[in-house]
Amino acid sequence: MKVKYQLPIVFFVFVFMVRIVYAQENNSPANEFLSKSVWPIGHTNTGQTNATNISGPTGPTKRLTAEEIQYQDMGQFQLGQVISGKYTDGKRAIWCNGSSFVAKLDYDNYNIISLLRITDAVENTGYHEDLIAYMDSDAKMNDKIKKALKSGFIGGMSSVYMMMNHENNFVAAIPRGVRVYGDVIKGNISSGIKIVYEYQLPETIQGQVCGMNMTYDGRIIVVTDEGFVISISEDFKDIKSIEMKHRNDKMSKKNKTVKFVRNSIAIDKNGGIYVASVNHMHKIIWDGSDLTNDESKGAWTSAYPNKLGLGSGSTPALMGFGEGNDQFVVITDGDNVMNMTLFWRNEIPNDWSGIEGLPSIRIAASYPVNFGNEDAKYIQQEQGVTIDNYGCIVVNNVSVNVPGKIKLISKAKPKAMWAFMGYMNGFEQFAPHGIEKLIWDSKTRKMTVAWINQEVSDPTCVPFVALGNNMFYTIGSRANEFTFEGINSETGESVFHYIIGGARYNGFYSAPTLDDEGRILYGGTWGLVRLTPK
Repeated sequence: MKVKYQLPIVFFVFVFMVRIVYAQENNSPANEFLSKSVWPIGHTNTGQTNATNISGPTGPTKRLTAEEIQYQDMGQFQLGQVISGKYTDGKRAIWCNGSSFVAKLDYDNYNIISLLRITDAVENTGYHEDLIAYMDSDAKMNDKIKKALKSGFIGGMSSVYMMMNHENNFVAAIPRGVRVYGDVIKGNISSGIKIVYEYQLPETIQGQVCGMNMTYDGRIIVVTDEGFVISISEDFKDIKSIEMKHRNDKMSKKNKTVKFVRNSIAIDKNGGIYVASVNHMHKIIWDGSDLTNDESKGAWTSAYPNKLGLGSGSTPALMGFGEGNDQFVVITDGDNVMNMTLFWRNEIPNDWSGIEGLPSIRIAASYPVNFGNEDAKYIQQEQGVTIDNYGCIVVNNVSVNVPGKIKLISKAKPKAMWAFMGYMNGFEQFAPHGIEKLIWDSKTRKMTVAWINQEVSDPTCVPFVALGNNMFYTIGSRANEFTFEGINSETGESVFHYIIGGARYNGFYSAPTLDDEGRILYGGTWGLVRLTPK
């Protein structure tokens, strides 16, 4: 019997190891200044690829039982979770921030270890329980919309961008700076939470922090929505900053509320910092001692299509790793029907002459994404592009059947549309459908459509791909309930989905996370969720 099973086991191990090596070679390299875990930062890694090297679940389709769903009521807008490295006792923690708290949870049992309140605003727990019940009730849809828009937004959290550093400290943006949180007793996972460092932007640096990342030599890099990039040393004693080019350009009259920068940043291992402003893609260089946008040192700025005047809705993502491979930074642009837009991120090839009609020779590809709807007039997403080797996967976030009154209100109050999408996109009546994968062909230097999935709806969440088993995942919705969706990333086939439940499990702009044990973590409107499928 031993001989009979020896070959299959060896073959399985071989295939498993090949997949790991393949994933590592085709993903952003690990940053040693982040925690040693599978998910140390939003968008998964420093390159912001939304790709993890490990394998995820494969189903089967089923409704999850109460024992397979853990929920922690944590206050409003817990939008992301990051995982620490191992403590000296071998344990790990999960950290997150929301509008009210920074929290630390036990990686093994998902119990709350400690909370630290970060705002004076106190939420009414009874109110949000009433809101959840109302959203799941038989009330008229117009009444649900009115109640959702009145729900309000608690201040405190600057953005969803956060990370765990190599010392197991939690680094999070605040509106005008950065805070580092750590254990009250250093190295003791069971102790409380304290502020270790805090940096407040000086008045000379304008705007609020809207993105954050870390260089491969341990510098915290933040960008403000007014176009300043700041480099902060690990001990917070050395601060460098630079103004982005074009930050003083006259903005579009059509969209007076748009910010110069509204997404986070990607960083490569050579100090390249990639930021999308409202009309341009930028590469700024951290050379080890200072920031520069000097083109002679490898920096560049490139215009991109932006007919809407809103700029890109996606955080830049890096694609192509390793010597001799095509290397790009990727965004979806600001045209009415967004284009998958690739920029050569280093030197432009000598034999590249550009694409006719585009504003920059640095653009390597600009391919319209319409999710199979050739008559589409408006297509956008507000998520980062998911990078699968040389594949780019995007989701449709545009609500259907949006009431005219909401469109009218949102012109004066942009948050109204944001709230509408967050609360209502999970209902069939408004749910957007469509996921599309495009592939870059290095021989033809063109993009082609690999597949389109029109079955799955991703209301608002940031999806990811598990390179270990070629699966694409997101929080979706079906029949007015929220789901965890698994799609074959090579074919686009819907492999399985887990039915989670009603409004309590609304993913609400969060970024699902996968841990080493294959458990799914995500944030919601009022709490944190962990799925442990049996």
